[in-house]
Amino acid sequence: MFEKVQEGTVRNLKIENAEINSTEESSKNAVITKESNHAVFESMNLADIKVSGVSYNAVVTGYDYTSSVFSKIQIRNAQITGTKNYNAVLAGRASGSQIQDVSVIGSSVALSGTDCGGFIGEGKNVTISRVYSDADMTVNTYTDDKNRTQSAGFIGNLTGKSSVEYVFAAGKVDNKTSEQLYNFIGTPDALKTMVKNSFVIQNAGGVSNITDGVGQEILREVTSQEAATSDFYKTSMTLNEETWNLSLVPMKGYPELKGMEKREVISVKTAEDFMKMKDFPTQEYRLKADIDLSGTEQTGSVIPEFSGVLDGENHKITGLKAPLFGQLSGTVSNVAIDAGAIEIGNSVDTTVGIFANTMTNATVEKVMIANGSISSTAGKAAGFAGTVTDSTVKNIFIQGRVNAVSTASGFAETSHHSVMENIYANIDVNGADGAGFLVNSTGENSYKNICSIGNVAENMYKLAKTDITFTNA
Repeated sequence: MFEKVQEGTVRNLKIENAEINSTEESSKNAVITKESNHAVFESMNLADIKVSGVSYNAVVTGYDYTSSVFSKIQIRNAQITGTKNYNAVLAGRASGSQIQDVSVIGSSVALSGTDCGGFIGEGKNVTISRVYSDADMTVNTYTDDKNRTQSAGFIGNLTGKSSVEYVFAAGKVDNKTSEQLYNFIGTPDALKTMVKNSFVIQNAGGVSNITDGVGQEILREVTSQEAATSDFYKTSMTLNEETWNLSLVPMKGYPELKGMEKREVISVKTAEDFMKMKDFPTQEYRLKADIDLSGTEQTGSVIPEFSGVLDGENHKITGLKAPLFGQLSGTVSNVAIDAGAIEIGNSVDTTVGIFANTMTNATVEKVMIANGSISSTAGKAAGFAGTVTDSTVKNIFIQGRVNAVSTASGFAETSHHSVMENIYANIDVNGADGAGFLVNSTGENSYKNICSIGNVAENMYKLAKTDITFTNA
């Protein structure tokens, strides 16, 4: 993007699929800037990056000359290749830089010279804290005209009055040469004076920086099991949860910066797989088999909150003993539900539904519910969902029964600013009051191609309780 950032600020930037390739001996190569000086780089999400050249190759800056600030930067799937010196993921070379809250995920550095590292090549008078880097370092050939071997898994050459604290080098070192290259820093004498409370993954490869004179208060090994726990990053690395998302660590094995999370696609083949939605409700799930939930714990609802994506891929869910979703704000499609009997003793103010109790900013399409029966012994109930707000519901088939001591509805009790189209509802409805399809409609809604043919109690409205405009109903 820039030849040089001098006393400037680059922030709130997202870049994907960038590639730089140079064979010029004197060229510095980076996606953001070749050089920087007294600059600020903040809140950047960089993914799928390839940078290759001779020296000074990195993602953010080839060479930070003086005292730039790097904060809240996430780099995912970066591949850095350099044939000589100063090659790394964040910065090839840095002087006086302040670096904090940086995550490097699924990246690699292929090097052939000195002063290279998984995170920074050379760091002089740098301050580094709260950094996760799983960048792997690969060395197939190694040459240096001065016989220097200051390349390592995290920082190649750490000098001056630097300070490194609360960093985790989680990458591996694959060194196919005879040179002795360390797995954390290439200048081991700097450990005792410049490093504390830092970590390296167990069995990282390369030469270990942990010796008899290096205590755990300086650098300690972390097992892959410990690295997959939120508590390690929260307690040992002191990552702030206002900046970092640690809730997905047990699933992904690494921390991400908030707002920069990658939605994973999870294959669901068993009920145990399905229940992962309870712990990780923001991800994408795809059913690869019919799922029987009869053996799962279902208190209040099967999945209390869900804001991710569920694609049923035309598979079937059985064994419901509670509403499928408590609060739904995600996307659900292509799924059949053989619901069974659901009995809820909820409060008078709560409306339960077979599919969801509450839908807000949700999209639901191509869902079939058969043999559904929901009974509320204390409050309100609806065949599909209790309350639907700012949502889109299309191409739905639902068949079953609704019973409630209070208000009952065949499809939904209340719709607010929502779209309902192409819905077939064959629901027998019984309650103190209510309607065969919809009870309340507030705000601007759209109801189109609605077929509601179930039997309703004599004291209830056949289609809708309130004065609602339908198109082709």
